[in-house]
Amino acid sequence: MATVLIVEDELLIANGFENDVRLLRHQVIGKVTTGEAAIKFVEKQVPDIVLMDISLDSPMTGIEAAQQIRKNYTIGTIYLTSLKNALEDTSQTPPPYSFLDKPVDRRKLKIALLTMENQVHEIRKLQAGDDSRKISLPDVKGVRFELHLNDVVYVKANRSQCMVFTTKGQSFLSMTLKDFIKKYPHSNFVRVHKSYMVNASKIRGVISHKIHIKDFLEEKGTVIRIGLSYQEPFYKRFPHFRR
Repeated sequence: MATVLIVEDELLIANGFENDVRLLRHQVIGKVTTGEAAIKFVEKQVPDIVLMDISLDSPMTGIEAAQQIRKNYTIGTIYLTSLKNALEDTSQTPPPYSFLDKPVDRRKLKIALLTMENQVHEIRKLQAGDDSRKISLPDVKGVRFELHLNDVVYVKANRSQCMVFTTKGQSFLSMTLKDFIKKYPHSNFVRVHKSYMVNASKIRGVISHKIHIKDFLEEKGTVIRIGLSYQEPFYKRFPHFRR
């Protein structure tokens, strides 16, 4: 099952896509009407696939939005259009991407979603490698050190830097939290606040939207509040934490 973001400025058409995607056993995680809104949405919750209308009624076209998103995230784009000549402008979009002509046939949509889901999965697998892999990171003094991604407990933003807390200690990194998440994907990493990313495997429990994390350095542990805009995507991904 793929997670899907629908970007379509006509409400009836967007609702039709949502119904079809769900009937095809995929999960619609959002619907937006502009390219700018699509970019903001993806910064908080990353889908597997974006159904992107090319001709949006907004300053940014669907093509421009998809290309901007793809610079930072491995997401499959399925362009939706009734304009044949518009396809020429999509050549700068990094793969994977494909096209569907409007009106969209459900059978073709099914094939497009399945194909795109498989392509995204393979690319992400190659990018991520083994979740237990050891990586080399630069601290704020430029000195590189190694750690296993599985040892990461949580990462906290600190302006243009971030602090990584592991089962063995903590270090300041000369990169932003956003860059850390983008460069070192992991199946258990989840953004829970604009300033925090946690390793879900290290969570002891969630009470009143507060994450209680196993702290390997302090007996009392660590508590991190889930940001309001991060709550819905968090509980969708980890429904067993919902109370």
